[in-house]
Parts: sequence; C-alpha cells; structure tokens
Amino acid sequence: AEPVELPAIRIVPPVDPAPLDAALRRLAAGGETDWVVFTSANAVAWTLSRLAAIGLGPDVVARADVVAIGAATAAALTEAGVGVAVVPARSDAAAVVGAMAASAKGVAGRRVLFPRGDLARETLPIGLRALGARVDEVEAYRTLPPDPAEVDPAVLGRVRRGGVDVVTFASPSSARNLAGLLGGSLAPLAGDRVVCVGATTAGAVRALGLPVHTVAADASVAGLVAAVEAARPAVGRVGSAPAIGPRALEMTPAAAGGPGGGGELG
Repeated sequence: AEPVELPAIRIVPPVDPAPLDAALRRLAAGGETDWVVFTSANAVAWTLSRLAAIGLGPDVVARADVVAIGAATAAALTEAGVGVAVVPARSDAAAVVGAMAASAKGVAGRRVLFPRGDLARETLPIGLRALGARVDEVEAYRTLPPDPAEVDPAVLGRVRRGGVDVVTFASPSSARNLAGLLGGSLAPLAGDRVVCVGATTAGAVRALGLPVHTVAADASVAGLVAAVEAARPAVGRVGSAPAIGPRALEMTPAAAGGPGGGGELG
C-alpha cells in the first residue's frame, strides 16, 4: 500500500498547568492517591514533562498503581521506567473500570488521578465515581486542529479528488478536523473504504455522514494496520491502494505512540 499522511490534529500544553502540577506534587507527597490512569501516550508524555518542569522524576508516578490504556501507552510508561499494574483487555471505559474494580485494590473509596486531554470523554470518570472512587481530573494537554501552514495542499487536493482508497481514523477529533479541512464535510471520502480504530471513533465518523467499513479489533497501531489489511481486498487494488491516515501533527514532548493519541478512548 502507499500510505498518504495528512495532519489532522496537533497536541499542545494546557493553558494553565497549575492544576496538573498540584496533583503531581500531591502524588509525590504520598498517601493520598491510589491510582493513576493514562489513556494515551500523549498523557504520559505531557505528565512526565510537567514532572520534570517542577523538579520531580518519573518514579513519582509509581507511588500509585498505574493503569495504561492500550499497548502504546503501556510502552511509553515502561520506557520511562514506570511499572504498569493494569492494562485492560479493551480500550473502552467499561473495560477500564471493570479491570480496576476486579483488581485486589479495587476502586471503592480510592482516589484516582486522571491526567487527561481536553477532549477526553466523561464516561471513564463517571464509571469510576459510580463505584465509589474519588477522581481528580486534570488537563495534561489540549488537542487542536492542525496549523493550516503545516497541511500539504497537494495531499489535501488529492483527498478532495478522491485520490485515495482507504481512509483511517485514529480518534474522533481527527475525523472532525479532517471534515473541517475539507470544507465542513467528509463527502469527498464517500467512495473510499473507511477504517476506524475503535467504536467511539466510528460513531464520530458516522455522525459526520460517512459510512464505516471496518473497526479495528484492537485499538493499537497493529490493530489498525490489520483492519486496513482486511479492508484492502474490497478495494480491488491489493498491494497498491493509497491509504490516507489523519495523524497527530505536533507530538512534543514525545510521540503520541499510535491511535488514540488524543486520549478519546477509541
């Protein structure tokens, strides 16, 4: 296949990092926070960045039990030297809450730190609170549309002309932002095979009026690639089908690490 990348999101710091800094200092003090939940590698990267900014190290995170949503998120934590206690089998909120509740620590009466993106859905904290957890939601980063100057007009023109066969979406925001780049509609993609990383992303794409042909069984890079491979035979150009993948444009201080970079739970 010929991959065609088109920036659809960029990741930037929170307007005010003070709430995250305060939560991290509380975590460093010990004794109050029982769980830390990361839903994306971006959440890991920006949390570690703020720890460094206030003179603390990654070991602070390990003072609570750590939950990583997805293989890429777990890998980012492991690379930083942070052990992961729970990696749910699925990336949806129900699976996360269920895995935490089934652990020896449980969630009732526990305090949970949730460093999140500004677009993160409320289903996870709502589910945890329903089981008696105290959840501290703090913004670790923001997900914005791409800088127009960074969008290749040739690639965008190719998309408008229907010059790709398979389109992949790794987050709801990537779908919404691509619609914005295309003039407010995903109609130019109507003739393409559409592959989504998870059910939440698929719902966002359908809400924009575009049919979804395949949803990845696993919300990871490998899962998305497998879903694209499954969709390719229907394209009729096996081995040469151009595929467009809206991706994160700016991932500093570290790469988003794959689908779900916006922390929107699939």
